[in-house]
Amino acid sequence: MSRAENSHLTDDFLQFFRRYYEDDIGQLAESYPNENRSLEIDWQDLYRFDHELADDYLDDPEQYQEYAEEALRLYDLPVDVSLGQAHVRVLNLPPESTRNVGDYYVDSVNSLVSVRGQVKKRTPSRPVLTEAAFECGRCGTLTYIPQSGAGDWQEPHECQGCERQGPFQINFDQSEAVDYQKLRLQVPPGLVEEQSNANLDIDLRDDIVDDVSPGDRVEANVQLHARMMDDDSAVMEFYGRAHSVEVQETDWQDVEIEPYKDEFMEIAHSENPYEQIIESINPTHHGDEDIKLAIGLQLFSGVKKQHGDSSTTRGNFHIFLVGDPGTGKSTHLQDAARLAPRSVYTSGKGNSAAGLTASAVRDDLGEQEWTLEGGTMVKANNGLAAIDELDKMDETDRAGMFEALSEQQVSVSKAGITATLPAETSLLAGATPEYGRFDRYEPIGEQIDL
Repeated sequence: MSRAENSHLTDDFLQFFRRYYEDDIGQLAESYPNENRSLEIDWQDLYRFDHELADDYLDDPEQYQEYAEEALRLYDLPVDVSLGQAHVRVLNLPPESTRNVGDYYVDSVNSLVSVRGQVKKRTPSRPVLTEAAFECGRCGTLTYIPQSGAGDWQEPHECQGCERQGPFQINFDQSEAVDYQKLRLQVPPGLVEEQSNANLDIDLRDDIVDDVSPGDRVEANVQLHARMMDDDSAVMEFYGRAHSVEVQETDWQDVEIEPYKDEFMEIAHSENPYEQIIESINPTHHGDEDIKLAIGLQLFSGVKKQHGDSSTTRGNFHIFLVGDPGTGKSTHLQDAARLAPRSVYTSGKGNSAAGLTASAVRDDLGEQEWTLEGGTMVKANNGLAAIDELDKMDETDRAGMFEALSEQQVSVSKAGITATLPAETSLLAGATPEYGRFDRYEPIGEQIDL
């Protein structure tokens, strides 16, 4: 693209900013760089301004982000502030550019797409060089080389002063760096039947680092890339560089209720709505109406209360089903997990406290660094965790769930990683009595030895 074309596109973004984002840029200038370093723009606004420019942004996001950020640097500000390192981040992409993890193909490579998923793991944030200053060991001349941060380390071919090939050493004081972090997204539990093994690793930089935690449902606007899985294979895998990441507060807003609104109101005003709730829970299992009503109320949940002293009272509650084998406990758990928009079903048998809460693991995501991975209670945040055979767990592992059940959070301090993860989760658990079935001649307390 010629210099004239570059200038034309930068002017287009300048006009766009003046028409739609004058106030936002003024607020950015007042809070830059300590409080805010990014201008968030709505793709729909860009489309209304110039639909070709908006579509080109999706096809070549890296190049067009440079034009947008150059326009931001040239913008006439009411205060004496330079937005030299400020970012432009595009949100609210069109529906046709929105994907779930794993739902994209080769034709999406290099384009900007919105990927919905759940954070499975994250690395600690680390600085990464964006421009390295190489100092010549012979004459001391500094040579500045931009770095992509994608694993390809770029060094100067020769010194710009003495024209010799080094030796060079990095002058960190003269180099530029930003925060860097990797996330691994997975298919949310509610969609796991469709794409059980799909993952996507994405890179985060600068002010969007540390904004999300394992277990969060997110919508990440990323530029997709492809690479070979290994040197001996022609199979490709996708990865992405995040332009923005937004936490989705809850999956309930994704449930389309408008077509059923009249039916909801009819049930609410019926003579006995509880009866219909009972009939909707595990309908193939007959009897146990009190258990079904309790599960129904658990799915509706209560209201979280914030008190004046900053303390909170949780709105959800937990249910523990203990009964003889063959009484339908597992079917109750499975049906409740099916009904809840956000749910995780697992077995306590062979499950550890780390598997139910959170763990620090070392794998290829962080280049053999320790990464944080959320467990069942974290993945089911704002939803339901159904855990069968809770009695098969070790007592110490069950004790590890206490914080998640009572405080609705999981505190992690492992392998040098310290974090608090949200776990506002209702627990529906099932177990058999101590002796395999209830003994009518023994005290109940001794038969529920948990």
